[in-house]
Amino acid sequence: MLTEETLFSYVNQSDCTERGVLSEHGCVQRLEEADRQFRLICALSESLVGARRVRHIRFHIPAPCGTLLVVSSLVCFDGPHILTIVHQMKNAVTGEVLATAIDGYTPPAGTARTFRSKFKDVVQAMPEAAAPRALPPSPLANKAVLDSIFESGGSVIYRGTVLPRHLGADNKADDGFVAQCIGEALPHVWQQTPLNLDWQQETGSERRLFEMKLSWVSPLKAGESFVIAVSLTGTQANMLGARFFVFESRASRLCAITDTAFGPVCRESGEPAGLPAGTQEALSRLRAD
Repeated sequence: MLTEETLFSYVNQSDCTERGVLSEHGCVQRLEEADRQFRLICALSESLVGARRVRHIRFHIPAPCGTLLVVSSLVCFDGPHILTIVHQMKNAVTGEVLATAIDGYTPPAGTARTFRSKFKDVVQAMPEAAAPRALPPSPLANKAVLDSIFESGGSVIYRGTVLPRHLGADNKADDGFVAQCIGEALPHVWQQTPLNLDWQQETGSERRLFEMKLSWVSPLKAGESFVIAVSLTGTQANMLGARFFVFESRASRLCAITDTAFGPVCRESGEPAGLPAGTQEALSRLRAD
């Protein structure tokens, strides 16, 4: 049983946040490139297994500037999907798991035996570190209307246009671009909650994205403008949840849905900082306004 090393990289200063660690956007870009390489190596195409239904990413440990990165990829038949592809990003020196992604596919019925034979050299048991924690693994429902999101308390949090530099190898906006947009939008979401900048400064806390789950519904192509709406989905333990809906602007066509789990951590230790009292009540008021 083997894994395939699908990406070798390095955290450059230009890839880092204001805190000097690899941005979620940079992390997603690298995982996406690892996936491209893995699909090429294994001859894994949509005509064979169908379109990817969901990508579920966990951000485990921040990677400081200068970190050597390696991504290994494997196939699991005991994961949360009929066919699960796992990508593990590690510190190439220490072996620490920095981030993981699981991709869910639903291939045609009756093909399981064929796939077990085809991928036998890269099959492993589902790594515990990659298993979803804060978000359920199932793909997100692809029915959402912008007006109904507003009626439920959601709001516009980002606007943009897809440029040629945002396109992936298939000439469509890719996961890395969506992650970049959400990365710019999330601080504005935080500011709408009791965990705003003043609270972070008072408590010595900082923002941390723990998980994100992305499902594409329809493509975004060069020249298309889009809008992202957000709906807060509640709290659990030391985390908040938000769902982002990406719509093409002219026709209000739904393109992608992304669930996120995020929360405050201590700036010094990196441990969860806990939510301030009254957070749930404040979020309920926001959703009602």
